[in-house]
Amino acid sequence: MNVRLWDFLFYVSFGIVITHSVSTAGVLLVFVFLVVPAIATIMITEKLWLQLVLGWSMGTFVSMLGLFLSYIWDLPSGPTVVSTYGLVLLVTTLGLYIIRAAKKTIALRNLAVGLAVFLSAILVFWLLGKGFQNLERHAEETAPEQNLHDHMHEADSAAGMILSDSQLEEILADSRKTDSLLVLYSQVQNPFQRFEIAHRIFDMDQKQGSQKLIDFLDFCQIPFLRQKALDILVSVSGDNFGYDAMKMQQFNKSALKNWHEWWDKKYSGK
Repeated sequence: MNVRLWDFLFYVSFGIVITHSVSTAGVLLVFVFLVVPAIATIMITEKLWLQLVLGWSMGTFVSMLGLFLSYIWDLPSGPTVVSTYGLVLLVTTLGLYIIRAAKKTIALRNLAVGLAVFLSAILVFWLLGKGFQNLERHAEETAPEQNLHDHMHEADSAAGMILSDSQLEEILADSRKTDSLLVLYSQVQNPFQRFEIAHRIFDMDQKQGSQKLIDFLDFCQIPFLRQKALDILVSVSGDNFGYDAMKMQQFNKSALKNWHEWWDKKYSGK
């Protein structure tokens, strides 16, 4: 066998495949495809033809399983497939360790100890996270009115200000009256935050909230956000009045007029 020739052909094909596949699937996913089936099958058998069959079979099955899990749990497909490969490799390694152990009892004991240590580490990190959450919640509960006042002062100080998500969450959680939220709605320019404020106003006061959601339909340029606002309004009116969230704003002018007329008739008696 001409080893140099086969090495040359391997590395040339390897370079071509990596160059084209990484730009499509990403570095991590490509190298998982390359490495994990090979490692798993080498651990299982030394026969080359069987390694190829097992590697191809494992690659096909694990990829389909990862994509299926990504679909049913609404997870990003690449990281899900990578995680599935890692889990399968771990299970294969532990299974072979127990099967090939000279003393199965000792192998099972070692596995149980390792699993206990792993679960203990997860529990410790979970408890630490819960502890920090409780501390933060306690700090927020001690002075909610002051937090609200501070954030509203920040919002009032500059028109068009975009609050951080944490600030907005505190305001929405602490607010008990719509007046401050109405002021904040007119000043915040972030469409995602403006929708959350309008939705919160709607939950507190349907009349004023409906008006702000109709205003949001005219303000927002993001179709799926307009659709979310439209769904809330339709739940009250029972009709979309011809408004299509997927169309550009100029094609919805008559529908917006219908929405304003509906609001006037329902809440103003005009």
